[in-house]
Amino acid sequence: MFSPFRKSQLRKFFTVLCVLSFTLCLWAGTLPPQRLLVQASDLHPLVETGVNQYQAGDFQSAIANWQQALDKVDPDNLSHQTILLENLARAHRQIGLFPKEIAYWEQAIQHHQQLDDLSALGRALTEQAQAYNRLGQHRRAIALLCGENIDACAQGSALQIAHATTDVSGEAAALGSLGETYRLTGNYPQALTVLEQSLSILEADSLETDIEIDNPLYQTAVLNSLGNTYAAQAQASTRRAQALTERGDDPEDLINTANEQTEQAITFLQQSYAAAQAGNAISAQVRSQLNLIPLYQHLRQSTAAEQAWQTTRRLVATLPDSQDKAFTTMTLAGYLEPESTRQCPATNIVSEQTQLLEDAIAIAQTIQNPRAESFALGQLGNLYERCGDYDKALTLTQAARLAADQDRAARDSLYLWAWQQGRILKAQNQPEAAEKAYTQALEVLDTIRADILNSNRELQFDFRDRVEPLYREFATLKLNEVPASMPIEADKSVDSVLVTLDSLKLAELQNYFANDCVIVPAAARVDVVGEQSATAVISTAILPDRTSVIASFPNGQQQVEWINLDEATLIEETNAFRHTLESGRFRRVIDKASAIQLYDQLVRPFEAQLNALQIDTLVFIHDGILRSAPMAALHDGQQFLIEKYAVATTPSLTLTDPNALDRKNLNALILGLSEASQVGNIPYQPLNKVEDEIASVKAQFPNSTVLKNADFSEPKLQQALQDKNYRILHIATHGNFGAEPEDNYIVTGQKIDDQTNKALTISELDALIRSVSDIDQPPIDLLALTACETAVGDDRATLGLAGVAVRAGVRSAIASLWSVDDAATADLITRFYHHLLDPNLSKAQALRAAQIEVIQAGGFTEHPYYWAPFVLIGNWL
Repeated sequence: MFSPFRKSQLRKFFTVLCVLSFTLCLWAGTLPPQRLLVQASDLHPLVETGVNQYQAGDFQSAIANWQQALDKVDPDNLSHQTILLENLARAHRQIGLFPKEIAYWEQAIQHHQQLDDLSALGRALTEQAQAYNRLGQHRRAIALLCGENIDACAQGSALQIAHATTDVSGEAAALGSLGETYRLTGNYPQALTVLEQSLSILEADSLETDIEIDNPLYQTAVLNSLGNTYAAQAQASTRRAQALTERGDDPEDLINTANEQTEQAITFLQQSYAAAQAGNAISAQVRSQLNLIPLYQHLRQSTAAEQAWQTTRRLVATLPDSQDKAFTTMTLAGYLEPESTRQCPATNIVSEQTQLLEDAIAIAQTIQNPRAESFALGQLGNLYERCGDYDKALTLTQAARLAADQDRAARDSLYLWAWQQGRILKAQNQPEAAEKAYTQALEVLDTIRADILNSNRELQFDFRDRVEPLYREFATLKLNEVPASMPIEADKSVDSVLVTLDSLKLAELQNYFANDCVIVPAAARVDVVGEQSATAVISTAILPDRTSVIASFPNGQQQVEWINLDEATLIEETNAFRHTLESGRFRRVIDKASAIQLYDQLVRPFEAQLNALQIDTLVFIHDGILRSAPMAALHDGQQFLIEKYAVATTPSLTLTDPNALDRKNLNALILGLSEASQVGNIPYQPLNKVEDEIASVKAQFPNSTVLKNADFSEPKLQQALQDKNYRILHIATHGNFGAEPEDNYIVTGQKIDDQTNKALTISELDALIRSVSDIDQPPIDLLALTACETAVGDDRATLGLAGVAVRAGVRSAIASLWSVDDAATADLITRFYHHLLDPNLSKAQALRAAQIEVIQAGGFTEHPYYWAPFVLIGNWL
């Protein structure tokens, strides 16, 4: 049976930027004050006192003394100033003030440039890059370390300087930091490559005697990062295995892969710990042991996990107080509960967690770090909340909010404590106060959401624990205020729910597509655009015990209905509907039972209003698993939904360009792959009818360009986009939408080697489109992906499909929920483009006309398997 990573709910819920961050310290913990004393003996007391205070963990006092020394040092003595600036930067790092750390590094870098000390400059750039990583600004870090091209680093970057000056230690440090940056952005293959380069330099140096590198210190950092990278790969494999399990497929291979990657991670972390022991680096030992705990828990090695936990606690107690120590202590408290739960732990666990969290509060107060104090107070409040002591929970949560308010860098915790306060007040039967707290939490989250989701690639996958429930809980609160099963005039509560759900949709997309996703909301909401036509918008929100269905009509009225099924049952029924449709490939009889059932739940309650307002188009904004259900195939018992209405889908209220299609001078860039292909270990069969499909599209849009088979390559696609502005981008090739963003790709004719084709991800396609976009030219109107597919039961995959138009930078997209016979695909797409040229039809109506023609033509293709999977996403006008 599948066993996922069993991370503590507390760790998932609270640890945003924790001690697990990578720090490759070029300074081994001892300041060289004598460098200052040669020409500045009057500064000796300030400098030496600061050194002693730093080593004792009194960072605030060290900062005060070094700042005084900096104010007194000769303004022309750049060397002395630089040493103090670097030490001030490191001291601010210890108390978690990363923006100030960056500012001090910036001053030190300027001094190194003036002194023409290139080696020191390169190392300072590396340390500044690490500080940017701690803030989640990974692109800035990459720019400082190398730039975008690892094979030819940018002039003036840390790696380029290290190469130019033959600074072996600087090169090892920069490579290690760059590898960690790639890990944080989710580029695990590149991370492993770069980290292994860094490690090979260190291992080669161990045989040299003329180069002084503190190998134990350097090696522990690189080995730690290698271990974390394999652990992250194991998590990705685990998520893929979960997706297979949820849709009823065999996950055994992926489970084995995840376990192997976990074992590799453990090996590197154990080596990191040994190197840290050799160098007597206590902080590095703590990092390695702390990272080992969840890996042992995943493999159910409870004895090893307990030993690592005890070792970490013993070691961390010997360290001076710092932000890292505070967060390590909190993480240890979380690891006492390997299973994620909102229940009250056993009495002995509660006692030990309470002690640890009180220790973390004391550490944070000692170093005057409001952010760490906020997390420790809030986490302790969460423990009391789960154990039902709401008065203590509320007091601690309010204290956590107060601490977070004292530091802008702590705003990532502020929304958590407002949310927690709302839950506690709700449990105390104070709905108005609870709603106010929820509203405040959402307001804060909306301002910092991008920073949170972009801070660390692994943290993005805690989205369903750390972000998503807040939106759904608030929507539930507001929906309880609205009468059901009757049209009402525009209602503030309903509108508040729609806006909240829209924020959730935006957050989901940003989380799914990762930190380089550009999301720009449209000027007008979908339901407002619908008021200008005979269009109704139907939104769904899946809650744990039932699902809301909200219809917005063009006369301004709204209607709320409920599907009284729990989430698991709804998923089961939706999957059954898709399975029934996909089985049509092998049978002629159309099983309408599940199609009628979904129609009864999603559409029939609104029939009276739809008929009264003469609605001709339905736009669905679906949630979760419902995104995988082709609405066109719903059935009222007499006919399919597509026979009654044009149908479209959009990922959110605010991500659809409201402009209608301009049919003047329509042209297309047509890309196709008819030959057999392979991506990784996945073979794809030839698409024999792609030639006919390309010819048909070319005939309907004469002023077009065709790139097929070998000519369908990334460079030629980019060149074609540069040469001409196209209104339609038609791609006839195999494609895939999976649980991970990197699983979203189309297969090109470009060969990587004799067997493997280049897979162009949707993110890469977006980058190509945006790289040649002219600000004076409108975006591409339509992206057609005619042989893509998403897996049944995988709502993350269908999230990728739902957002394809947004991610690809186009107004709308047509894609398929499953791969269809290429002859039937060519027929339907040809019909669609024919109707698209009719100025009296919208895109949705053109697709409807094509689908109805296929149904009425009879034969085997009248089964919805052949026409229903094609969905219009985004602008339907």
